[in-house]
Amino acid sequence: MSKLQDALRKHRIINEFDLAKAHKAATGDALPYITFTKGSTWSFTGHHVLRSGYLTDPDSGHALDRNKRFPGRIANGPSLAEAQAWADARYGETEWVKLPGFTGSLFPKPMADWAKQVAKTAPSGDA
Repeated sequence: MSKLQDALRKHRIINEFDLAKAHKAATGDALPYITFTKGSTWSFTGHHVLRSGYLTDPDSGHALDRNKRFPGRIANGPSLAEAQAWADARYGETEWVKLPGFTGSLFPKPMADWAKQVAKTAPSGDA
């Protein structure tokens, strides 16, 4: 586990979903982010474009997951570039950042910068 992940865990930010939710709660911005899911034989493997509190593909034919999907086999494969290009066009994000410990995921620069700042602070409730 990376130092950044260790520091974020103290703030109860365990994964990409927690990071996006905490960022939205703190700033009011529901920025898109990209995550990789390693499925099994019957479930989806590839990248998703997500936004905390929103569906990125509400008209999708996938009833259980209404977020934009990009099938791929590996976390740093072509599906990551496809998801990034789609999110750039749809949401106007121009700069994406990888965070240590979040393999296969990309975050918009403002969210990544916020996460790095949070990691430097003491968790609430600590005296």
